[in-house]
Amino acid sequence: MKYEIVLTDTAREHYWGLDARRRPSIKKGLKEHLSFSCSQAWSLGASTNGITSS
Repeated sequence: MKYEIVLTDTAREHYWGLDARRRPSIKKGLKEHLSFSCSQAWSLGASTNGITSS
């Protein structure tokens, strides 16, 4: 399933990252942010629900 993410100008500036060649990349910065947020949410949910990840 594919999703389309539309960013405001403010978000575009905030989620700027660097790609493998050290070039500015909104996709890289946003991907890092989302993967970090998801892992944080998982650890918070897991700790409150008694679930552990292997």
